[in-house]
Amino acid sequence: MRGPSSRVATAAAVVLGVGVLALAGRLLPLSPGAPPPASSTTTSSLFTGPPATETIQTAGALVPQAMGRALAQARAVMRQAGLAGDAVDRDPRGPGAVVVGQDPPAGARVPPGSPVGLRTRTDVWPNGAPRRLRLGQGATTAAYRVVAADPVHDALEIVLTMPRGAELQLWLGTGASPRVLIGSTRDLRDCRPAGGQTRCQVTFAAMAAEPPGVWTVGLAKRSPGAVTVRVTVTFTPPVTFTPSP
Repeated sequence: MRGPSSRVATAAAVVLGVGVLALAGRLLPLSPGAPPPASSTTTSSLFTGPPATETIQTAGALVPQAMGRALAQARAVMRQAGLAGDAVDRDPRGPGAVVVGQDPPAGARVPPGSPVGLRTRTDVWPNGAPRRLRLGQGATTAAYRVVAADPVHDALEIVLTMPRGAELQLWLGTGASPRVLIGSTRDLRDCRPAGGQTRCQVTFAAMAAEPPGVWTVGLAKRSPGAVTVRVTVTFTPPVTFTPSP
């Protein structure tokens, strides 16, 4: 029969063995196929809420659309949204500056007070602002540039006001094709007398096949006399309704 000293020695050996195994478990790497210990903190366990992309979409300030606006108006719109928008690098900042790009884009969610970089040019015309074009005697053309921020969704309206008897051909240069021909004012259905002149209106629900960017509005005069034409190009985003809580 073993004595008490033998049992004490056996117990000590067991305790020592357990300690060695525990130490080995801390020092030796886990095998590739072995799952991590239950007490370990994995990367996925650090994110207990929804993914970061969902958080960005549902929290923070909503970046408004600035493309096509005069820079002064774009700054005011950004201030109203709680953001700081301004032209970047050496882009123009004067009265004729118009926004042709922005970062972050419209619709993004950012922390309140975040800066929004605005790319500007002075060779484009603000969205919705009337432009007067003088076309001389005989066959004459004239053109100017506008910004199409989101033609896939935005409605497009072009309004021409010109002297009676004038005949104009209207077209758009969108970048995807050299020219999108809209037609002659003689053939347009929505042309009406207005204060001694003729007012023509062309409306598109959207132009999904055309890319965003800087477009060209072009006029070609067919009638013989010189005319002054007022052109207004307006891109209007679709109306969205927010359900009541």
